[in-house]
Amino acid sequence: KTLIQDIDASSFGLEEYIIKTSDMNILIAGGNPRGTLYGVMAFLSDELGCRWYTPDFKKIPKTKEIFFSSINKRDKPVFEYREAWYNEAYDTDWAIRNRLNPSISSPPDSLGGGYKIYPWAHTFYSLVSPDKYFKKHPEYFAMVDGKRKGHEAQLCLTNPEVLKIATKTVFYWIKEHPDVRLITVDQNDYHGFCECEKCKAIDDAEGSHSGSLLQFVNSIADTLLQTNPEIKIQTLAYQYSEIPPKNIKPRSNVVIRFCHMDYCAAHSIEGCDNHKVYRERLQAWNEITDHITIWDYYTDFKHYLIPYPNFETIKNDVRYYADQGCIGLFAQGNNVPNNGGGEFSALRAWVLAQLMWNPYQNSQALIDEFIENVYGNASPYIKTYINLMHEKVKPESTYFSLFDEPNDLSYLTPEI
Repeated sequence: KTLIQDIDASSFGLEEYIIKTSDMNILIAGGNPRGTLYGVMAFLSDELGCRWYTPDFKKIPKTKEIFFSSINKRDKPVFEYREAWYNEAYDTDWAIRNRLNPSISSPPDSLGGGYKIYPWAHTFYSLVSPDKYFKKHPEYFAMVDGKRKGHEAQLCLTNPEVLKIATKTVFYWIKEHPDVRLITVDQNDYHGFCECEKCKAIDDAEGSHSGSLLQFVNSIADTLLQTNPEIKIQTLAYQYSEIPPKNIKPRSNVVIRFCHMDYCAAHSIEGCDNHKVYRERLQAWNEITDHITIWDYYTDFKHYLIPYPNFETIKNDVRYYADQGCIGLFAQGNNVPNNGGGEFSALRAWVLAQLMWNPYQNSQALIDEFIENVYGNASPYIKTYINLMHEKVKPESTYFSLFDEPNDLSYLTPEI
């Protein structure tokens, strides 16, 4: 009773918890749906030394007695959304024990659920289907090089009928998925933005193709705010829409998912001039919104198994995103569900999971801990291999990115 009387349950965030001790009692309490669950995981991990490194390998210390000092700890994750795109990270028990809240394959609601996003991404043709509309209404779709295009392109975002249909689709999705937190309204995974007179006028005035995109998204968000203020609209700042608009600002219920695509993977964002443009664009988005999640890439999509020495980015960039006030991170790694993981996928997944909860930990210590416990007697050789690879990519002149072929990679020398 003494422990409980000071606790205001309504003050906890969705994933916030408290651990307190008094005499022979331990209290673990938290917010719904995952706070108390994560409190238990934190107690087992932080106080008792339990670890779940991979879905198949865990470390549970065995002792006849348990000793710990007085505890009065209240904690919550730095990022409200945390997802690591590795095969290992979608194991339900592993994800829960390492306090991820994935959306693509969420834990069941009985185990706290995940971060509910629907649909996942690249939704323009789901909002307004070219199969349904293009034949009779080609004007609904992007004009590219003077012709309307209903495949591998985008929508005409200034057409009022497109806005009506898309808004109707959004409300249908909400009806079908009443537990959703974010509805995705974003560009397809192509270029092909609309070059019609009205769309071009907005983009020219805003200095970016994000101008017409954000005006369209804001219009849907305004309607949604009147009926479902608890739900937000998410849209991408990706490829041609990465540059923020000059004047238009995202509504309060709009989340920008900013993509870090095709930049240097050898060096951290703060430690490489190749990232200068990216830093400037993220800062510019930060000036017009407080709701930014990050989509970052941690693998070579050409060859998942290829040596890919990008641990400097993993060690430093998660903290950088936290420092910039970003509220979520989707770390797209080498998820190969039918063929096993890519190079060090389990190691990367575990380290990223720990850093997404608290990016201010000693990241090198986390890497070393995983290697020493999982690889055992082989750990000195694994450390030597990782250090050897990273020494080769330290020079500022070294550059590699997510679509490189083996013969593009200067660090893969005959000596290595």
